[in-house]
Amino acid sequence: MDGTQLSRLLVEPLARQIDHWIERGKLDDTDLDRILSPDARSIIDLPASASIWMPIAEVETLVALVAEQLGGGTGLVEWSRQVVHQWQEEERIASLVADARGIVDAAGYVVSQLSEWLVLDPEWRCESGRERFAVSIFGLSDASVDLRTLLGALLAGVAESGGTGFDDVRFEGVDAGALVVFGERDASALLDDSGESRLHRAALIG
Repeated sequence: MDGTQLSRLLVEPLARQIDHWIERGKLDDTDLDRILSPDARSIIDLPASASIWMPIAEVETLVALVAEQLGGGTGLVEWSRQVVHQWQEEERIASLVADARGIVDAAGYVVSQLSEWLVLDPEWRCESGRERFAVSIFGLSDASVDLRTLLGALLAGVAESGGTGFDDVRFEGVDAGALVVFGERDASALLDDSGESRLHRAALIG
């Protein structure tokens, strides 16, 4: 299938949030029909029917509805912190973060691997070391600014909260080009040279 595919890992928090608003009476059928595609609406009504990977068009309507309720990109970034907190309790995410601890390029490792769990077959490039890292993710030209913002915030949030030594992880490129997640290691972490870099030898070859 042509076009970007996004994972259930990304879709489920969006669907849960929309369902929560429906239960509270903040959204109704008119709101859903106005923004959501029929396939996206079915994800809310029958979440078990959702595929592991979903076309970007379906996910975009979910993102648009959540962004509208939260007030746009700033609201999405704030909301992403809740999602990251929930993810930290999931075994898959916890294992990823645990595997990264103790290596120099932990943040780059987390961002690059998580990007593959959120986007089907992403093209990424990592520049990573003790002092700084940057992971560039390509192939998102068909993604909206809101979706890019959400992806960047989630990737940065997991990297920052995972004990990687980078306490100010940011992202850029929500308007065009590559989505880049980057950061610099804090001074105290630089004093610990026990980590061993293992990240992206394969990426450098590829």
